[in-house]
Amino acid sequence: MIIPHFINYPLHGAKQQAFKILIFIVKLISEKENKNPQGIANIIQLASLMNKSSQRTESTINNLYQIIDARPLVNLPILPIIEKYPLNDQFIMGYLDGDGSFYVSFKANKRIEFGFNIVGSIEYLYFFMDIKNFFNCGTVKPKSSTIVRYDLESKKAIRSILIPFIDQYTLYTHKKVHYSIFKEVFSLCDKGIHKNEEGFRKILELAYNMNKGGKRRSYSLEEYLVLYLK
Repeated sequence: MIIPHFINYPLHGAKQQAFKILIFIVKLISEKENKNPQGIANIIQLASLMNKSSQRTESTINNLYQIIDARPLVNLPILPIIEKYPLNDQFIMGYLDGDGSFYVSFKANKRIEFGFNIVGSIEYLYFFMDIKNFFNCGTVKPKSSTIVRYDLESKKAIRSILIPFIDQYTLYTHKKVHYSIFKEVFSLCDKGIHKNEEGFRKILELAYNMNKGGKRRSYSLEEYLVLYLK
């Protein structure tokens, strides 16, 4: 069921490569290669190539070889080629629902900033560039040697591209709640509600707990209220 599904609806980027390795591992198991130590070693070697950002280390893999009394491959297999498929709306929505993040930031002088981002392994750099090209807005930047991030912070792009796109479809995870608050706060700010004390308080109370229950905020909700409404 799973393999035919993803053959019909191709994955993109590094996940596509991992999926192709998975297909090969399943083939080896169907041929009963897992019934002998060296066959298991080959499967371990292939599995170690599936997700480069995993916490598997060379020493832990070598320990597995010792446990099953097998040798690692002398030559690593050639990784499958990542094929380019055009992105479609459904794939993008699924990806945003899984890995996207909406946020509202409170700055000095009651300035409110909005943003959307996706963070992933550096392996997804070119895939994130495809997302940027799909929306024709945003930025893609490596954040470290292992992490890359897509950011969309333009209010104009959020208003005219991101919100209309998402509103065509349905979010299924907790992102649905986050997006609902994000969109409501964005709309209130567009109407200038944040310019008076009552409106700003409403926006602050709405947006504060959007992500991680406010755990990433610099101040508590009460401290924000004192800071901005004094």
